[in-house]
Amino acid sequence: MCENISQKIDPVIRVNRSMIPPNPMFWTGEAVEGKALHLDLEKVGPSEYNVTELGHWLYNGQIDKNRACVRGGEIHKYLKRTNTLKTILGLLDLLEIQKMGITFFRKYFRCWRYLGWKGIVQDRKGRLFVPVIYDSDVVLSVNMNHVLPRDTVILDWDSCDQNCFTANSPALSFPSNMVVSPLG
Repeated sequence: MCENISQKIDPVIRVNRSMIPPNPMFWTGEAVEGKALHLDLEKVGPSEYNVTELGHWLYNGQIDKNRACVRGGEIHKYLKRTNTLKTILGLLDLLEIQKMGITFFRKYFRCWRYLGWKGIVQDRKGRLFVPVIYDSDVVLSVNMNHVLPRDTVILDWDSCDQNCFTANSPALSFPSNMVVSPLG
């Protein structure tokens, strides 16, 4: 699963930032009925980038040894207040990474779960959900009585109200030298 993959795989991702992200769906096919909160920010970021240049971004509370974890609402508020959302990958980016397949994911992202805070949605009840991408074989879990498919890159949604985020759930961030301006 988390072995080193020596196979040569192009690390470049291409993102069509003029696209509107699709309606959010849990991996089980159930819709997350609601609205994207930062559609304008999905247009922010490079249209092509090398994933080996991406960084891990963690909120200070996620790495604080005195805290077990942090609720997503607190992280989201911080990202908005500090204007950091534009530097974090969103739903469009995670969808393109997912399309590259499991071998690509295992080579470049290994055994991590990555959150796409720019793609956060709010459902009709006001609850926030953040997109998360991971290797199904690493996250051995059962979701809504469905066993995760094997050897698959899963794109799912974590509840910001119910889930607690630790250092094991970073966001992916663009390096500061990458252009992160909206499409003109």
